[in-house]
Amino acid sequence: RVREFHPANIRFIQELGEGAFGKVYKGEIVGTGDEPLLVAIKTLKENASAKTTSDFRREVDLMCELRHENIVCLLGVCLSREPLSMLFEFMPKGDLHEFLITHSPHATEHPLNQSD
Repeated sequence: RVREFHPANIRFIQELGEGAFGKVYKGEIVGTGDEPLLVAIKTLKENASAKTTSDFRREVDLMCELRHENIVCLLGVCLSREPLSMLFEFMPKGDLHEFLITHSPHATEHPLNQSD
């Protein structure tokens, strides 16, 4: 199982985007006796349906089992209060999808429009 963090130990810094469950933030784990640790915080929307909440918790369970050098690491969770959160290692260059878009050989070309 992964470490459970108290909401007071999680500092939200900047919104990065939005996923299927809710918003994703750049943040820090603070007040644990260690130096603040930069993290990506994946949150569950407040007032999410029971099914969405169940899916979020299932993802937590799945991410706890995944340990691979090429998969972002789940460092902890906050499941005691809303917004329920998963805390991941922070990837300063963004996710793989964003990296591939910005670094593809055609990234600077203009996309075709329907008349082309």
